[in-house]
Amino acid sequence: MDLSKLPRLSKTETPPGDPTTTDATAGPIDPAQLPPAPATPVAAANFCANCGAPLRPGARFCDSCGVQLAGPSHNPGYAGSYSAGVTPGIGAEVWVSAIIGLVLMLLGRSFAGWAIATMTGRTYNTGATWTDGNLAGQPVAYWDLEGFVAWNDSALFLFGLAMALEALVLALVFTKFRAKVPLILVALGITLLATGYNLFVSAKLLTANTIPLMSMLAVAFGGYIAVYEWRLLQQFRAAPAHRG
Repeated sequence: MDLSKLPRLSKTETPPGDPTTTDATAGPIDPAQLPPAPATPVAAANFCANCGAPLRPGARFCDSCGVQLAGPSHNPGYAGSYSAGVTPGIGAEVWVSAIIGLVLMLLGRSFAGWAIATMTGRTYNTGATWTDGNLAGQPVAYWDLEGFVAWNDSALFLFGLAMALEALVLALVFTKFRAKVPLILVALGITLLATGYNLFVSAKLLTANTIPLMSMLAVAFGGYIAVYEWRLLQQFRAAPAHRG
């Protein structure tokens, strides 16, 4: 039986312009001549819809403009799922700030000893004595030590205290701790004080032809920390319902 003479019951037509088909007369089409495939849509970046600033994963507020975020679904580029109040990397930031702060406070511990002795009415013994002049044999006062010891110690200690308070803020800011705003205010005040004091010490030592490397670094990092703490303060003031 010749099946070629039977009517065709169905017909599947090739879509016009489909480059993947082969033409019996023209032969196979060279893949290099095919048009490029449509690009895969790129996931939207993890940016604030209000100001366009980059967002930290899991953040509840934009660090730039302070607008409240709706959560992971608000950020199209947000990958993964985190519990409320947990942000990746926050633990590392806390440890870095805490360790550097403690190291700086240890380096400037002489200033802490002098301050405690002064506040309690005692005399701080530097262990140094004058070797010439009318004061020969008498102990050298802390602020009279050569090499700007007191200035360097006090600058290091104050900035170390500011970094230790920043670590405390970072550790508590995403918890249910209720006194976040007062804590951030105290930390911000200490940061501004320490940064301003290091700026003063830098100027003083520069006029004495001494390069105050540590104080200059403290000024740079202090400005960054102050801006970060100020933004945190604005966020929690603008959203009292999220303070704890």
